Amino acid sequence: DTFVPVTPGEKATLTCRYGSNSTWYHDRKLVVSDNTRRVNRDGTLEVLKATIDDDEMYECHVARATGLQIYRFLLQVQVPIGILPGRDTIMAKPSSKAFLHCEVYGNPKPSVSWTKNGSPLRSSSRYETFSNGTLLIQSVTPGDADSYTCRADNGVSTPVDRTIKLLLRVMLVARIENRNGRVMEGGRIRLSCEGKGYPKPAITWEKAGRALVSGGNVLIRGNGGLKIRDATSSDTGTYTCIVSNTDVKIEASTSVQVVPKNVMTRTV
Repeated sequence: DTFVPVTPGEKATLTCRYGSNSTWYHDRKLVVSDNTRRVNRDGTLEVLKATIDDDEMYECHVARATGLQIYRFLLQVQVPIGILPGRDTIMAKPSSKAFLHCEVYGNPKPSVSWTKNGSPLRSSSRYETFSNGTLLIQSVTPGDADSYTCRADNGVSTPVDRTIKLLLRVMLVARIENRNGRVMEGGRIRLSCEGKGYPKPAITWEKAGRALVSGGNVLIRGNGGLKIRDATSSDTGTYTCIVSNTDVKIEASTSVQVVPKNVMTRTV
């Protein structure tokens, strides 16, 4: 067999020995000259503008005194490799399935391989690569949150890569602990906000719609703690803990009342 590579739109010439005594066949059908192919008197076959449909075996049949001889030519229309556009970031919940798509094209048909953070990813009970290039991750765990790269390669064209980031999505939780609803004037207000979720959330505080920041008698800790010393009546109000990440924001609120020292109970 003779291998004849060509790119789309180019002319391919297939030369058969003993030309004048030859006939050409494609897909078991006799090839005759038309607007796409031309059979010349010297026996050469010209594919005028090669397309992917021409990517098949051609046979040159030569009638000789010793019998029929067949010469085969494999015309390969080489289409550069590419990867269809898709999502670069995938979100998945713990214990769910994650599908990372890598739909490729090219001729010869490219194969797809995957790496995780640069290390080859082999098929297992949790990782499976389908014929269309899609990677399936079973029962997602926090350890699966990483960068995955698919590579399309057919041994002819330059390989093409695409990286997809898998993020874990865990429902956010916001809960205020240490609720001291009544504080004596001059005392300390201590509130603690617990924020859980993935991606890891940030925790901020507001009072009456205004953001609280550390300064003066206010101290906000990185773990979600809020402390106000030397409380006054102006510190009375509703405090809101805001737990947020790149996906969502949730809130939890509690009320605090600062009781003046000179409050007296009258008996009527």
